[in-house]
Amino acid sequence: MTLDHDTQGVSQQPGPPASQGAKHSVWFGPNGLRAGWRLVIYAIPLITLGFGVNFTLHRMFGPSLQSAIGQNPWAAIFLECLNVVLFVGSALVMARLEKRSFADYGLGWRSEGIKRFAEGTLWGFTGLSCLLLLMHAFGVFSYGRFTGFGTQTLYYGLLWGICFLLVGFAEEFGFRGYIQYTLTSGISFWPAALVTSGIFLLAHTGNQGETPVGLAQVFMAGFLLVVALRRTGALWFSMGIHLGWDWGQSFFYGVPDSGLITRGHMFEGQSHGAAWLSGGTTGPEGSLFALLVELAFVPLILWRFRSAKYPDPASLPKRPGAVI
Repeated sequence: MTLDHDTQGVSQQPGPPASQGAKHSVWFGPNGLRAGWRLVIYAIPLITLGFGVNFTLHRMFGPSLQSAIGQNPWAAIFLECLNVVLFVGSALVMARLEKRSFADYGLGWRSEGIKRFAEGTLWGFTGLSCLLLLMHAFGVFSYGRFTGFGTQTLYYGLLWGICFLLVGFAEEFGFRGYIQYTLTSGISFWPAALVTSGIFLLAHTGNQGETPVGLAQVFMAGFLLVVALRRTGALWFSMGIHLGWDWGQSFFYGVPDSGLITRGHMFEGQSHGAAWLSGGTTGPEGSLFALLVELAFVPLILWRFRSAKYPDPASLPKRPGAVI
């Protein structure tokens, strides 16, 4: 099974008329201002405001920031709301300058959007459950005590659900929204997919308890999520995977999520044994089995969605009236 068998890839786009070739320079290309410069403009408000938010949060919580987020779902929800505002706000500026809609960046409303999101959530939770089942079979994971269906459990289940819904939105749009689209217009889809997966990895290096295997898993997760974007045409399915996987870890099974341990969960899962199999301080995502499960996701996504739907070739050229 190949990654693509369609004719919608960027490489199939007709080149600009020969008369336009002389107009191309280090600044401008066939799609207007070159992708690198557009990303610089996009990054200016994102980095500036993001630095201010991080500085404020670290002044408030100090080294205990990650622990505070894990113990207080309201704090986590607040932080993720800020991330959503940062990514969406920066992309809104670019959409105005480029005369594009958010649909071009993978966030358009489609009739099947809710269906794809729900399906992705099921995929994410099922994939995480298969990972833990595999670890349990090899003796490096136990499900622990079941805490029951009390009011407190339902309370935390709802709050962590909202939190990871925001996490899925922020991270999918942040790493595979405007950045993936713009890089695709400049260097084609698959090289852009590798770059955004690398950026996704770098963004997780600051997490407490991360390991080399865990970071390799992050890169693989970024790649499979961008494959899902390629085949579904939008970010909804990927957002669902993100929600189902993270909620399953942090709340349902009660295991660390990239080293983050949350308060309130249904099971009290425990990993043990060699870190490269159990995940160590990272949690199940640091296990070699996580890489195997995510590798299996890629052909399954390619089988489920048979043709590429992203990007829309007609969206790539510069729009009439666009500033850049």
